Amino acid sequence: MSQRRTSEEKLASLDERIAQLLAQKEEEQARLDAEAEKARHRTECVIGRLVLEQVEGGWRMVDLTRLANVIAGSGEVLGCCVTGELSVSETAKRTREFERTHRVAQGARP
Repeated sequence: MSQRRTSEEKLASLDERIAQLLAQKEEEQARLDAEAEKARHRTECVIGRLVLEQVEGGWRMVDLTRLANVIAGSGEVLGCCVTGELSVSETAKRTREFERTHRVAQGARP
């Protein structure tokens, strides 16, 4: 009888450990999702600044329909030259490096 109780306790302990691991997995996934969202937002801001730097008259002069038409046929040109999708950390790193070099090229402080 004591062996059966021990087996039940082992199973309960394993179930508890599984629940802990699942909670850790969910926390890690949430952290990764937040990191990806932050990197995406930063890249979107950089892209927006690049477009707005080219618009005479400032951001209020942007014709979004014309911009969308210009970009629509440029997916292959605008895409990355690497095979496959970059990781979030690699994409964030490339965005930061671009921002640094772009600021330096414009004469701003790095």
